[in-house]
Amino acid sequence: MSDKNLNFEIVPIFNQTGPVWNEFARIESACDKVLGYSVNKDDTNRMIKNYMRDWYENKYNFAFGAYYNQTMIGFTKGFMGDEFHEVYLSNLYVVPKYQKKGVGTKLLKTAERASSIVADRISLIPLIGACGFYEIKNGYENRYGDQIKDLSPFVSGIMPVFQWIKRDFNVAFNIKADGKLLRYNKHQPIFMYLNNYGAVDGVALQTKTGENKIWTDINRCRHTLLNALQKIK
Repeated sequence: MSDKNLNFEIVPIFNQTGPVWNEFARIESACDKVLGYSVNKDDTNRMIKNYMRDWYENKYNFAFGAYYNQTMIGFTKGFMGDEFHEVYLSNLYVVPKYQKKGVGTKLLKTAERASSIVADRISLIPLIGACGFYEIKNGYENRYGDQIKDLSPFVSGIMPVFQWIKRDFNVAFNIKADGKLLRYNKHQPIFMYLNNYGAVDGVALQTKTGENKIWTDINRCRHTLLNALQKIK
């Protein structure tokens, strides 16, 4: 299967739950087996507990899934640390038969871009043999055993927001959104629309009741934000 025939898409996962963690564990287990590790039921349960711990204990959790024919074939996830305004990438896995087809790189670039609105750098501890992927292919540096990359503060276009923490965003706002409503709908789909100068021209929210709320004065921005909400799985 060539890269051009692998028509996959990257989707933000706003609300992690048991079924999502099961998918994560399925993909991580498949990768571990290829590396020669024995994975049993206890190992799988331990993976799921780790995902759950990260979700409940850490600030600004985020996750993206790579989907091919409606099936998750890879994922990445992480969270914002308490120091250095830094995001920690805790997992990046791609099902072995879909590796080296651009899936991992697209997941990584998407995570970097989304992280740039809340952090100045991203760090991770790479899997054995993956240092080349991060250092050579994607511009990471080895600093004290971690792979670290400084993030560009400039972003534009549609950006998923995994938790409304306006005081920590690295962006300027040209519009006023309902912060109370956005905070109340924690882990619901939220998107920002950033203009070519990296400032926010619009915000969209899909509430717990399924209602779409959009704050913008620009029709093109409104249409783009609504389209993003409608594509959420």
